[in-house]
Amino acid sequence: KKAASDTLSTMEDWVSVIDILSDETKIMALAEINKNINDLYEHLDYFEEAVQVRVKEFKTKTLIDLELGTWSKKEVVDTYHVPLFDDNAFRVIVQLSDDLTQYTAYLAGKHFGNSTLVQMDQYGNYRVVYGPELGSIPDGKKVKFEILGHGNDVEKTMGKRTAADMAKNILDLKEHIPKTVDVTAVSLKGCCAGADYGKNVLIELNKKNFKPVVSSKLGLVQVYKLGRTFTSSTYHSEDSRTAWKYDENGKIVAVPYSDEKHHIVISVDEGGNPKVIKTHNNKDWRKFKGELRVKVVDGELSNTLNALIDFQAQLKTQGAKMSQIDVETGGEGWFEGQPNNTLRSYGGQARSMTQFIGSNITLHINSGLHSGATVFSYKNIAFREIIIHSPEYIVNYSDAWKSGFISFEYDGDNIPFLYVPIAYDPIITLNIVISTKDYTKEMVLSQLQQAKKELGNAFVIKIRVTTNPQYLMPEQESKDLINYLSQELDVRIERVHIDIPNSESRLLLSKNPRDPEIKIHEHLAETTPHQDTPLHNWADLSQEQINKLTTEAQKPQPSLANHDHQVLIQTEADGNVRDSTFRLASKHPAQTTIVQMQKDGTHQVVYGLDLEDI
Repeated sequence: KKAASDTLSTMEDWVSVIDILSDETKIMALAEINKNINDLYEHLDYFEEAVQVRVKEFKTKTLIDLELGTWSKKEVVDTYHVPLFDDNAFRVIVQLSDDLTQYTAYLAGKHFGNSTLVQMDQYGNYRVVYGPELGSIPDGKKVKFEILGHGNDVEKTMGKRTAADMAKNILDLKEHIPKTVDVTAVSLKGCCAGADYGKNVLIELNKKNFKPVVSSKLGLVQVYKLGRTFTSSTYHSEDSRTAWKYDENGKIVAVPYSDEKHHIVISVDEGGNPKVIKTHNNKDWRKFKGELRVKVVDGELSNTLNALIDFQAQLKTQGAKMSQIDVETGGEGWFEGQPNNTLRSYGGQARSMTQFIGSNITLHINSGLHSGATVFSYKNIAFREIIIHSPEYIVNYSDAWKSGFISFEYDGDNIPFLYVPIAYDPIITLNIVISTKDYTKEMVLSQLQQAKKELGNAFVIKIRVTTNPQYLMPEQESKDLINYLSQELDVRIERVHIDIPNSESRLLLSKNPRDPEIKIHEHLAETTPHQDTPLHNWADLSQEQINKLTTEAQKPQPSLANHDHQVLIQTEADGNVRDSTFRLASKHPAQTTIVQMQKDGTHQVVYGLDLEDI
């Protein structure tokens, strides 16, 4: 008993100094603290009550805060909500590392109101950040775990967990779920951790007599804000995942994608009438109530919309409504042979269906020029947003984007994400943002060509290559890229740089078709390596800069969007950093304080209100 108390005291001492340890020592300390506290927790009955209370407090609060207390949280929203086909279905989303916070929030939002979001550290400690606590999941629910972590197909791990580690974490979480709740499936949504990872997790779970269906991914996983998961740029493909279960003979067998994801499956007959061909659990479709998920097979452009409008009207008379409609297009592309055979046309059709029917629409294009693409249209979305995912690129159509300007970021997998206005000018500027030195000229060209293809007959008047502080592209490298693109695309090429997010870009270089030389507008000054220059040797803002800020502050200016005042902190003596801070201050000079701060925290105010006077 004394040893237990001494161990507990030692662990408490370690916690008190954990923040000042080096990264390597901190990792070792966290592992040791978790090991010792978990050992004590497993043997609570041996200790006197006072020690038990301390151990429980350490286990349920201190351990959780040590690691998970540093993790971020993101709001879970219902913008892209999709109804579950089974009224008893429930999702438990499990996040295995801090950098996945946004993506797990997307997953939880897909089934808003029917999910719990759990953050779990590598030691098995967890906290619920959205939805009911595990112990409060309603009786009779059927739970599916959706676990997101980084996969490693060399180490055969996900979230740094072997199959045995993963199984233990799943079983630990399951212990907190009421016995009246059935856990039926586990979906491992991380990038590929090896073809047999999911099967090996199932084998480990079976050792404790737990036999859910276990699925895992076989490629690079991307989770978008829709809450939809794509694997190696494909959506719902048998080739991109594995799924396993034990059959009635105790053998592990593969499980195909279930078609049981809809309340009702319909087709449209030659007369344009909806025909019910299947329902969930063979239920009479006339007895369904509430929000429904409906699938249309072999839908044709000419009759699908009217058939769905009619079917929606029938459902409303019985207190039901199609909230999510998944349409599989028919044997030919809907716009095949037409001059407007673009993904944009499919997006416009999906938006029309959403407006007329009042439902979320997903179009699965199964044939023609755009086979393999998926179109998403949501009824409650702002700016009439439509998202299309094709094997070659992704498009976000929205009224939020500038009409004559189409932008996207260079993508290392050569699948650019294009931001395209719904109604755009016939004359377009294409803007590619390069934030990494690991680009290639060939892939930049490829992605620009893909963007041009999506624009159909629109005329591209110029192409801009934009960089930001993440990557300061050297001038000679910029010239080489401009010459290459100019030769291949025969259009004006501009090279611009953005010093600070949301600030105006600076034109550095340009070249028109058939110009013999590149025109230099401005040089991009490269910042010097960080120097620990004493604060008293830092250069203040020039008198000219201060006068300009003071003068501008007397004029009407746009206010800060969400705050009353901003404090800009310059952390290097470098003149370029100082000037960039000045440019940012120029947007809201009356609501800004500029502080210069060296590494040890010593600081001075060089413009605006003193900190204590804000």
